[in-house]
Amino acid sequence: ELQQEIEELERRSEEIEAEREALEQELEANRNQTLTIVERKAQVDREIELAHREVENTNEQIHSYNLLIAEKQAELDKLKTEQTNLLTAYRKRMRAMQERGNISYFEVMIQAKSFADMLNCRVMIEEIARADQRMMDEIRDMALVVMAAKDALAAEKVSIELKKAKLAEAETVLAEKRAQSDALLIELHADKENLIEECEKIIEAEASLSEQIAALEAERTEILYQEWLASQNQT
Repeated sequence: ELQQEIEELERRSEEIEAEREALEQELEANRNQTLTIVERKAQVDREIELAHREVENTNEQIHSYNLLIAEKQAELDKLKTEQTNLLTAYRKRMRAMQERGNISYFEVMIQAKSFADMLNCRVMIEEIARADQRMMDEIRDMALVVMAAKDALAAEKVSIELKKAKLAEAETVLAEKRAQSDALLIELHADKENLIEECEKIIEAEASLSEQIAALEAERTEILYQEWLASQNQT
């Protein structure tokens, strides 16, 4: 289950990587274009979103790897206990044989009191030999299993270190992109203030121009009125 979860997270990580590469190609294609601050910030925000998703995904992978390592460590500890029990049982068996002394196959056979007893001894000896061989086989097989478990655990520990390095890199990229976004926001705010100032100047200029036009209109009206009065006096 944990392995399937890790594989799913790896698949999602590959999708994020593909999206990031597509975005880099798009940015490269637009590099020679003059972009507004809003457009530049929109691009950086897309990069931030991808970097954030990558950080989250890598954190989830590290969590899953930690659980998997704990699971494999528990499995390895159990196998080592079983291996120790097998070796202990084998040593007891060898010690018991040494304490009884080395009795050859021939000596056992000649001690038989009858042919049937001889056959029974032979069967018993062969069964003991098979039991000893089975124990040796179990010890050998268990050693291979323990070795494989150690290798698997070591591989998972390497994987998690690689994920931690990837996480550090992704977090650095995310911090850089956020700094770029903050700088663009400051620049955008400054441009907004400048725009407001320019608008206020335009409004003031328009008001001044309106006043001048009104004054000229009043002056023209006065001139026309005086001309009218003069014409009336002449008549």
